[in-house]
Amino acid sequence: MIAIKDGFIATMPLIMFSSFLMIIIMIPKNFGVELPSPAIVWMRKVYMLTMGVLGIIVGNVNRKMPHGKVINDISAMLAAICSYLVLTVTLVVDEKTGSTSLSTNYLGSQGLITSFVSAFITVNVYRFCIKRDITIHLPKEVPGAISQAFRDIFPFSFVLLISGLLDIVSRFSLDVPFAQVFQQLLTPIFKGAESYPAMMLIWFMCALLWFVGIHGPS
Repeated sequence: MIAIKDGFIATMPLIMFSSFLMIIIMIPKNFGVELPSPAIVWMRKVYMLTMGVLGIIVGNVNRKMPHGKVINDISAMLAAICSYLVLTVTLVVDEKTGSTSLSTNYLGSQGLITSFVSAFITVNVYRFCIKRDITIHLPKEVPGAISQAFRDIFPFSFVLLISGLLDIVSRFSLDVPFAQVFQQLLTPIFKGAESYPAMMLIWFMCALLWFVGIHGPS
């Protein structure tokens, strides 16, 4: 959990910078000022390449891996990224031209929950393999970089196999990518919250929390 937390906190400069770009784009319109079109296009491009791939960046949780064993941080980072892509990206085929493309709808903030899932899988699989010594041992004469690469084969493969299995289950059972599973499950809850009994319960809880010293509807 510490690794996941640190992976998210490390993205705060990115979030603040990209949010600042959106402020620059949106606020002048309220005062009747139009920024040059090339400047807006450039800032939107930077925004999409920062906030638009936030989920991938949050998934990089390799900095707080278990100590006491030799771990390839780059391998753990790549495993988290690949796991996230397996759980979010959908292959789109154009029936007319036969060309293929990748859907990137969940690479941004919409895929944050999935990035936590991929981070959780990566951290725990690597920790399990290290604890159980599930690895490939090569002779000491083999160079360290090559030996480390073979040592990471099992945990890296397990991460992708687990992620692929989750994606297959979600697509066959709910006909949606894994990144959309949480949205599917929470939709009835949000719809139920719009009913009169739910609104009465919400305001009752607000009053109760205010009574015990927690003020505000938040």
